[in-house]
Amino acid sequence: MQTADKKPFSGWEMLFLCFLGQNLGQGLGFGSFGALLANTEQHFGITRAAASTGMSLIGGVQGVMAVLAGVFLLQRVSLRTTFIIGAILSAIGYLALAFLQSFGLALVAYGMIGTGICLLSVLGPTTLISRWFIADRGKVLGIVNLPIMILLTPYFVGLVLPAVGRLTLFMGFSAAFLLMIPLLFRIIDFPADVGQSPRDIVSDSPGPSTATPLISVRTVLTNPLFWLMSLAIGVVAGAGTAFMTHAVPFGMGQGLSLQGAAAVVSVYAGSGLIGCPLFGWIADRLGPPTAMLLNTMCQAVLWWGLLHVTGTALFILASLLGMCVVPIVTLMGATMGALFGAANVGRAMGIAFGIKLPFLFGLPPLIGFLFDRSGNYHLAFLVTAGLLVAASVCCALTVYASRRPAALAVASIN
Repeated sequence: MQTADKKPFSGWEMLFLCFLGQNLGQGLGFGSFGALLANTEQHFGITRAAASTGMSLIGGVQGVMAVLAGVFLLQRVSLRTTFIIGAILSAIGYLALAFLQSFGLALVAYGMIGTGICLLSVLGPTTLISRWFIADRGKVLGIVNLPIMILLTPYFVGLVLPAVGRLTLFMGFSAAFLLMIPLLFRIIDFPADVGQSPRDIVSDSPGPSTATPLISVRTVLTNPLFWLMSLAIGVVAGAGTAFMTHAVPFGMGQGLSLQGAAAVVSVYAGSGLIGCPLFGWIADRLGPPTAMLLNTMCQAVLWWGLLHVTGTALFILASLLGMCVVPIVTLMGATMGALFGAANVGRAMGIAFGIKLPFLFGLPPLIGFLFDRSGNYHLAFLVTAGLLVAASVCCALTVYASRRPAALAVASIN
């Protein structure tokens, strides 16, 4: 425990910095894309399916970089540097989008933004929190992933874009990342670097950690539970990205104005304020696989239900869907921590992001393609619901396997 002459536990400051990084990166990246989709079509003179590939590239590059960072970068570069690189790349990406007229070059900028989100908002925060917190890790990750910016950004874009235009909006996004960099220099990679220990299970005070050894990539890839959960997480993440991409045009197709459709995304994202701590608590109480099973089953029903509602009911279902989708990074971090221990969260999450890659890259343009061919979202949403049923089966198999005492123990994979 900390003595009186030592400074307060620095993990709370790390939590705050992770919260800022996650909100700025994911909030602007995912929160603005759907609200800007029509503007992107008009600005570059492309179809909706083509415009949707920008989101796919953000997710796809995020997946590739997560693999590279998890397997190689985090073992060679400090987390402080990782966060700062992510912020710089994001700033450059948005600055480029402010001026580019070629959609081909804009895809490069989207790739930079995806890399920034991976380092600043996903892999970096999850790894840092896993090093600083043993107790209630699911709840802490739930706090980190509270989607404040995703809640505010779609509505903000809907109001501001007509007034200031695309150029000013993206320049403002770029400036926000640059202003955050001085704060990122305060990141401390390990509690031991400042003479502290992770927050332990036995009390609210820091205590001794139970570190696990670094495992190989082969060990991760040969764990069947890792594959089941990664595939389920991939479906959920891809479906969530697709909803963020198409929710605004879907809402407008249901008779809402641009501002009203943007509000659907805001309600969807805002419900994560409940969903993140809720599913973090469920993961701590019942285990990450059970939390994922409940999550995917609910999502399958909600995607089907979206086809049958309008008006207020549409907002209600969108909010329930957001309660399930927004906590996915929280559940992913809790799952990989349960499977492989704190020392291996970054590596396991990085590899899992590689498995997510086809879903992140494929689902948004697939839904756009099905829309272009059919003229509505009916078939696309049914396909998504079916994929989520398959994800539920993966989670159910994992829950069944995890009932064996050693199934989730790190010792069983070494």
